Amino acid sequence: MKLHKEISKDKIPEELKDCLEISKEKDETTGEEKYIKLIPKRRPNLDVFTEREKEILEKVATIFKDAQAKDMTEVSHLKNEPWDKTKREKGMYKKIDFLLALDKEALVTTEMAKERIRLSKEMKELFQ
Repeated sequence: MKLHKEISKDKIPEELKDCLEISKEKDETTGEEKYIKLIPKRRPNLDVFTEREKEILEKVATIFKDAQAKDMTEVSHLKNEPWDKTKREKGMYKKIDFLLALDKEALVTTEMAKERIRLSKEMKELFQ
């Protein structure tokens, strides 16, 4: 939400300036802004993702390639899905628990995911 507000005001956060450009598209008839387009200045480093994560990103990109933000918001905010559960249980703008993303087809168990999260937190504490 905060990022959207900054970008809407033509302000790119400092940490994104070297990798993104903003292009605002206008309606040809009315001249009103239709949407904001973010244009990458360089290719992303996909080495940080597992092969499974890359497959998921590719599927999501394919599914939503022609979608507008409102369409993606509608799908990602469905009732009883992670965003909705988090909002109801913790409140608006709270961090969505990664474990809510696990389903029956997940390659890791809840216990494995919890252990990975624990190890990740431990590593971050050690190297800060």
